[in-house]
Amino acid sequence: MKALEIRDRVFAAIEDKKLPPGAKINERELAEAFGVSRTIVRQALARLQEDGLVEISPKRATVVAKPSIEQAHELFDAIAMIEGAAIEKLATDMSAPQRAQLRQHVDNEHKAFENGDFDTANALARDFHGLFVGFTNNTLIIKAHSQLLRQQALITALFKTDFDYNCLQGDHMAVVDFLSEGDIAAAKSKLAAHYKLVIKGYQFKNGEPDTVDLQAIFGR
Repeated sequence: MKALEIRDRVFAAIEDKKLPPGAKINERELAEAFGVSRTIVRQALARLQEDGLVEISPKRATVVAKPSIEQAHELFDAIAMIEGAAIEKLATDMSAPQRAQLRQHVDNEHKAFENGDFDTANALARDFHGLFVGFTNNTLIIKAHSQLLRQQALITALFKTDFDYNCLQGDHMAVVDFLSEGDIAAAKSKLAAHYKLVIKGYQFKNGEPDTVDLQAIFGR
């Protein structure tokens, strides 16, 4: 198993709330769980640190990052800025097949939600933002945006959410409609309101994380 695979598995555990913010990650235990050397684990943890998902102390102690309220607001501002810039580019550059792909994606969100498949609906909702930013074909923007979305998953794992999912789905379709019409201002305004609504749904509470069993989470 490679370092990138371990990074992705740890991120998935954070996203699924199996590995909560503030939880300690023992390097040796993680290596045993994956059946790899500690060197590979260190490489994986270094990548997670680059993404802002873990914090590594000088003594090599690693914990899942625990963002503050201020950091959460800064994160959503940064995401909105990148997506706003993407909208300005796509308003003139997005092709008909790309618009159709976005519409189909949002339709799939609605269907999953209506069928009670909330995990799939949530996953599609997260992927929506990465999908249209990916249409910019700008490697640096896509990479920066992907890192921010991973940090958003960490914040969602830390702060309980309580918002109207149907309303958020409507926002996605509205963005697609505005993009199709070339209405940049309306699309950017809708996205800004979208993220303000999301962050209002977070309940900012601090508490000690539960002790985690890395073998139980990742053991082969």
